Amino acid sequence: MQNWVKKLQANGGTNPKYGLEIANKKLSKLNDTNPKYVILFTDGEPTGDGSSANTWSTPAQQNAENEASAIKTAGMTVYTIGFALTDKASTFLSGGTYSGEKYPGIASPGCAFEVDDMDGLMEIFKAIQSTI
Repeated sequence: MQNWVKKLQANGGTNPKYGLEIANKKLSKLNDTNPKYVILFTDGEPTGDGSSANTWSTPAQQNAENEASAIKTAGMTVYTIGFALTDKASTFLSGGTYSGEKYPGIASPGCAFEVDDMDGLMEIFKAIQSTI
């Protein structure tokens, strides 16, 4: 498994709204009182559909922020795990200000993680597991 993960490479666009939207729809259908969690694993900036994979897409950013807000408003917890992020992408996921622009954050408070290798990823999943 570790060798398979090490061979992964990013390509195309990053549109976090899609994964968040699917998670929201599936978890919202559950009629139980158990806590609900979403984990968004991403390799970078919201670039949209991939037509310009290296260009930040404000619509993709805003769509992801809106979907994450809906999930959190519904009482679910959103974890983000970012792989090899830029400072701007890190701020987009965790929330805060970057170059004078305010980002609400995709992750729930205290639930944004960053990783650069397999060992770090394993530690993050252990940390998440211990809190849920």
